[in-house]
Parts: sequence; C-alpha cells; structure tokens
Amino acid sequence: MKKHTCFISLLLAISILLCFSANIFAGGSDEPIPDPNAPAYTNYSDLWVSAGGSTYTSGYSSTTQNRTTCYMRLRWFKFSYCSECVMPSGNYIYSRLYTSSNTKASNNASFSGVTNPGNYNYLYLSGYGSSGQSYKLKTNSSYATTGYRAQFDWSANPHP
Repeated sequence: MKKHTCFISLLLAISILLCFSANIFAGGSDEPIPDPNAPAYTNYSDLWVSAGGSTYTSGYSSTTQNRTTCYMRLRWFKFSYCSECVMPSGNYIYSRLYTSSNTKASNNASFSGVTNPGNYNYLYLSGYGSSGQSYKLKTNSSYATTGYRAQFDWSANPHP
C-alpha cells in the first residue's frame, strides 16, 4: 500500500509540473508579440492599478540621442467587472513618462481603447528627452470605480 501511495504522489507531482511547463511554453495572451519596428529600449509592461490610483513601471527606458518625442501604446486592458478591452463609456486610461524622481517628463497619452503598433509618439516637456536620460511610465484612469490591469509598449525613443 505504501508503494501505491508513493506512486500516486509521484504521478500527481509530475502532472502538476507538466501543467506548469505547458503554460510556460504556450505563452498565452499575456506574452507580448514584439513590434519589429519598435523603437530602441521598448518596454512591455503589465501593470495593475487600484481603483482611483496610479502605478509606475519598475523598469526604465533610455533615450539613444536627443529626442522631442517618446512612444506609448496601450496594448491591452481590463477593468474589474468589465470585459477585456472594453472602456467604460466616456473614460480613458492615461500614461506619461516620468523621471526617476517622479517628475513629469512628457505630455499625457489618452487612450479610449487599445492601439495597434505604430506612430503613437508624444512630446517631451521642455527640458526633457536629452540623450541618455532614463524614464519610467506612469498610468492612471478617469474611471475610478474599480481597478484595472493594463499592458503597454513604451519607449523613451519615438516610433519610427
């Protein structure tokens, strides 16, 4: 009986490991498909934002030369109690680039829905966008009733 229990435990452990490895190799909708024309130092960020709050990315993107614009694209989003990629009527998800000291560095990007890869470039504010500067992205929404999850492609450099 002890061998039988050990064998069942071993099968169960192998089954669990196979399920996890199948999910890892399958990728899924959370796996970003990189834009072949994406600008240098493009980040693919998956952010959770609480109701009425805002969130910064943990990663940074740096300018490769002096820039007047940066790139921000809303790839996917979901508000609690709403369908995927459905924006509550009349609301927006916003993003903008900030310095490491949380100073605004770019104009706000306003998204009423997902955007395709392409020329979604936004102006830097005066004094920002110099070569070698690093920025992070911050997001918030005008819909403060529930939290949301959002996925962004973004870079300190413009989309070509």
